[in-house]
Amino acid sequence: MTRAPSPARTPVTARLRRHWLVLALALLCISVELALIGAERGLWGSARWRMMAYLNGGFWAGLVRAGWEGNYALQPVTMFVSHALLHAGFTHLATNVIALIGLGAAVRVRMGQAGLVLVLAASTLGGGLAFAAFGPLGQPMVGASGALFGVAGALLVLIAEGERQTGQPRTGIAVLALALMALNVLSAWLVGWQMAWEAHAGGFAAGALAAFAWSARRLS
Repeated sequence: MTRAPSPARTPVTARLRRHWLVLALALLCISVELALIGAERGLWGSARWRMMAYLNGGFWAGLVRAGWEGNYALQPVTMFVSHALLHAGFTHLATNVIALIGLGAAVRVRMGQAGLVLVLAASTLGGGLAFAAFGPLGQPMVGASGALFGVAGALLVLIAEGERQTGQPRTGIAVLALALMALNVLSAWLVGWQMAWEAHAGGFAAGALAAFAWSARRLS
């Protein structure tokens, strides 16, 4: 007897190259959080690093909605990106990074690298705008969860588009999207509204719209 040849597998290095964007973003977020954790434990820098990072890099709704003066001229602009690189501890970081890698890889397979960049940019911006409009003024928002929800929204749109092309019903996708948003609000309520549900909802909507526009243009 002879062994049947195993199915061809994509080399690990090739898969890493394909998903370099989400991996690079994950490593960047991990590096930032490890630097802050190390500073808090006295390994380097100052224990004030986290507070300073939140003050200068977190998303402050007051800088947009209330006309606050930033610590530097471009802070009302740069915080739309910098807030996504900051997290509120290792658990917050790990949850976001793991989900972002998994969902981001799925979106990249369907949309390519440029499409994934579009979704990430749109959802990060959408999450920031939603928090600016509805978030608390005196509490900063940090974390990549707006982008994460945006990638999830985009993935649902892409799955629904695939079902439309094959004539399958899309009711389940709509129910899943509504359930995700309901869970978002419920989770925020359970933790005393200490979770940026506004950024999650804004990121989800922006990511879904970006994927819809991408699909429409591709099919036109």
